[in-house]
Amino acid sequence: MTEPNHQLQRARLRIESPNASGEPLSRRELADLVNSWVLEHAGRTTAIDDHYIGKLERGMIRWPQADYRAAVRAILRVQTDHELGFRRRRVAASEGSIPSASLTAPGTVQPPDMTFGWPPERSLLSPTIDAAKPTGDLLLLDEWSAMYRRDLLTGAFSVGALVHLESYLSTMDADPVAKISVLRAVTMAQRRREGSIPARELAGIVVEHLRLLRSVGGALQDPAARRAVTEALSEGFGFLAWLCWDMQDIGSAQRYYQAAARLARESQHRTLTGYMLGSLAALCARTGHGHRSVLLMERAWDALPNRRHGIVDAWINSTAAVSYAAVGDRNAAWRHLGHAEEAVAGIPSDEQPPWPWVIQFDDTKLAGYRLNAAIHLGCPDLALKWAPAATAAPARKHTAQYALTLLDQAAAHCTKADYEQSADIALAALSIAAAKNSRRVIDSAWRTRQAIPNNATCDAVGQLDARLHELDPIDV
Repeated sequence: MTEPNHQLQRARLRIESPNASGEPLSRRELADLVNSWVLEHAGRTTAIDDHYIGKLERGMIRWPQADYRAAVRAILRVQTDHELGFRRRRVAASEGSIPSASLTAPGTVQPPDMTFGWPPERSLLSPTIDAAKPTGDLLLLDEWSAMYRRDLLTGAFSVGALVHLESYLSTMDADPVAKISVLRAVTMAQRRREGSIPARELAGIVVEHLRLLRSVGGALQDPAARRAVTEALSEGFGFLAWLCWDMQDIGSAQRYYQAAARLARESQHRTLTGYMLGSLAALCARTGHGHRSVLLMERAWDALPNRRHGIVDAWINSTAAVSYAAVGDRNAAWRHLGHAEEAVAGIPSDEQPPWPWVIQFDDTKLAGYRLNAAIHLGCPDLALKWAPAATAAPARKHTAQYALTLLDQAAAHCTKADYEQSADIALAALSIAAAKNSRRVIDSAWRTRQAIPNNATCDAVGQLDARLHELDPIDV
């Protein structure tokens, strides 16, 4: 069992809030101060939040990266990491051993042969950073992998399987490109299982595969092969970000998407770069950061090639529509949805996406984006108009994404004061996503329940209350 870090919590509570006289420093305030300190002293933009501080205080992360430790020491006015309960985690032999592909211990310097440093294409670079920094991004694996280690040992994928995979890879030492292909194929196979396995279990798998990819990349000399491994790392970080989003670990999801975008830029893959930036924009739009989402969408458009596959065009326009809807720009939202409809019309019905990380796009998917945009814009009648088409895909009825679409429909019914129908749909969404145990779905269902007045006493509302308390009990 994880031991809470009481030393850190007590140190935080000793500091007075800068915003509320007489109150202790909150987790959110500490996170904001850490981000400011790192920017001022290390020149690096970070996005940690109160969820991350909560992980530190719950002992889920015992050894944050060096910049964070220095920032917390300065803000909480202590001299040593020990005073804050920070220490390197020692893994007991009984927990199982991680194979030799494991990475550098947290807080240590990356070995020179593990960096990826070919000249990036200047047109792909963000104007706010000097260049892609994959070395620093890969150190995220050290910081976060301990959180998923227990799930890796007991969940859908064991250390034994990982050792078997590493043993198989060792037979390909003469062909590192083949190693990369195998690891990409394994990660993509896990992506296909995402709809039925809890995200926390899959996160452990993905972290260890990324660690193996990094070990392969460290031995490569051929520039084309090094680009291939960096591209694969970007894909993996993007998948890990999606899993963190499903767990409602928003701070981690942001950081992983940022890492994925930087690695994609370094690999020179323009579509992958645009996709990761667009994915980060989608995360921001759906977590209450609409203005940042619009800015990120502009970067995504700049990164994409001028001539795009129809599926990419449909996805980027639909994502842009939700971003503009999140800031209330109706004209831009409907315009992009119109462009997305044109793109979907030009996609053959049997055509598969050319890349495994790009979702298949059709009229059903487009209807889901229309439904979500209408919810953002406060148009429940339009949302309900598109809801039947958005929820009419039997193949998706066991995924968290399908459950979230249903919850958008439930929100529209709630806005129309049809509380019984709203509660019924929310119950169906929770049942559909039961195997996933998706925190994102549960939280969305809670928001639906919060929008239903307390005096709405129909049977469906009572059943929704019971189901939510079963999935997310308050007597903890």
